[in-house]
Amino acid sequence: MRRKQLLGFLLMTAILLATPGLVIAGPAPDNDAPGIDAGQSASEQQPPSGRYYVQIDINSGEDAASLAQLLPEWDEAFEAGSSKVILTDDEIARVRNRGYVVTVLGDAPAIPDTWPSCYSHLTELNTWLQTFAADNPTLVELIDYGDSWCKTQGGCTTPAPQNWSWPGDD
Repeated sequence: MRRKQLLGFLLMTAILLATPGLVIAGPAPDNDAPGIDAGQSASEQQPPSGRYYVQIDINSGEDAASLAQLLPEWDEAFEAGSSKVILTDDEIARVRNRGYVVTVLGDAPAIPDTWPSCYSHLTELNTWLQTFAADNPTLVELIDYGDSWCKTQGGCTTPAPQNWSWPGDD
């Protein structure tokens, strides 16, 4: 019996030591952003990037459509049902001025100047890729396949997709 108690005690101790987050974790703060006074406005908080993760209370499809018009870069996210986005101070103020409840969840990273990992529309990504390919012809080339016959016959009504290829990507 003592052996089972000792084994149980050692097992529980090992679990607690292996997961210090369980011991240290406490309730989440009630304010708008971690470490920020709830009475401060978004402009007083000023993260290094000037951008914030926010949650917008969206109660209907009409709200989502209205927000998609107000913030067109997030239109697809709102239409898909998302209410968590990244906004600047000015955007937060515009949304709040329309009567929406905006909760600041924390600082967001600065916008990278490289690959557009989050784009609103596929045409924007294709435009960026075409510009990048034109500027770097040894790195990327656009390959059009599957519709060469119809192109030789005077045009295509249903063109095949285009593909991007990296050198050595055979």
